[in-house]
Amino acid sequence: HDVYNDLATSFTILLAIFFPSVTGIMAGSNRSGDLKNAQGSIPKGTIAANLTTTVVYLVTAILCGAAATRQVLCDKYGESINGGLIMSLIAYPHPYVVVFGCLLSTVGAALQCLIGAPRLLYAIACDDVIPILKFFSVTLENGEPFRALVATFCIATIGCLIGNVDLVAPIITMFFLVCYSCVNLACTLQSLLQAPNWRPRFTLYHWVTSLLGLIMCLTLMFISNWYYAIIALAIAGGIYKYIDFKGAEKEWEMVSEGYNFKLPGTLS
Repeated sequence: HDVYNDLATSFTILLAIFFPSVTGIMAGSNRSGDLKNAQGSIPKGTIAANLTTTVVYLVTAILCGAAATRQVLCDKYGESINGGLIMSLIAYPHPYVVVFGCLLSTVGAALQCLIGAPRLLYAIACDDVIPILKFFSVTLENGEPFRALVATFCIATIGCLIGNVDLVAPIITMFFLVCYSCVNLACTLQSLLQAPNWRPRFTLYHWVTSLLGLIMCLTLMFISNWYYAIIALAIAGGIYKYIDFKGAEKEWEMVSEGYNFKLPGTLS
């Protein structure tokens, strides 16, 4: 059979599609309230999970390269193997191993999001950082954030109804990268400003790693899709200004206030 390559596919498109599969790095942080020793468990669990998934992905790529030719692997639509999937053909002991694996992986990722995302939304609503989200600060008698869970379910359903993974994946990638960029930016500025309430206890932490993470996230955003990146950054900037003007009435310190406090001392 002839092999048909998709000429529209490029490294940047594949990067945007693949990136959501490695976005579980914040899963431990999202469940920090349920951990007995969050300071010790989150760094160890995050590093162990990253190393495990990296090894699995690299081994999978090597095994695919050893089991099939490059031309077959580049055949996006599987025309050379009668419309099948190369992973199912080389799977042992039966092709349906891949089908059930994909199903279990998808369900597991969905459950992880439905557990972590509602609690994160509920925590933001309880802190009153974004007043418009105050509606989601209510829980059931058992402590379950039901309203936040329903909102998360509706957002996930919209993504499923689009029915095109290639279209949804770049959008998810952008907002994950914006989230990671903001985390790295906050860590960098808090370290440089020497904020009294910023005391990271992880021995291998340094503000340079956070700065490199920020640069890498922004670079990946514009490599993947530059106009999606601009839209995502504009939305993030709009949320920041909304918090700045109509944000929490509680005594939440902002990085800009620390900068204004630190700058005169530095200049003097």
